[in-house]
Amino acid sequence: MLEIAHTAHDPKGLQRAQALLWLSAGEDATEVAPRLFVTPRTVSRWRNRLQHQPHLAMSARLGDSPRRGRPRRAGGGIETLRAQVLEEDPRPRGSRSTVWTAALLRHALRDVHQSEVSPRRVSRALAR
Repeated sequence: MLEIAHTAHDPKGLQRAQALLWLSAGEDATEVAPRLFVTPRTVSRWRNRLQHQPHLAMSARLGDSPRRGRPRRAGGGIETLRAQVLEEDPRPRGSRSTVWTAALLRHALRDVHQSEVSPRRVSRALAR
């Protein structure tokens, strides 16, 4: 455990290793929790997870659990649409600009491809 605390690259894993070291030194979860800005219940869960998953490597027991929910798309469908639109000249669409701006791209995606995209997402797509 001490080795993991010294070599941990993941801040959460380091935090959990530190808590477990203090617990193994005889401290109580109510004493450890305030130092790490978590609740005593969280510290107890970390201890239980360590004890009840001996088949996993220590780093896996200290790491984050898999989360439910929809995974992030990181650009997903907008990339294909962006590539199609950026091949065209924006002037035939009524623009005076010869280059695509975030606002022009957003309007083109909405009007032509019926894809409502946030300005931030369009800006990130242009940056890529």
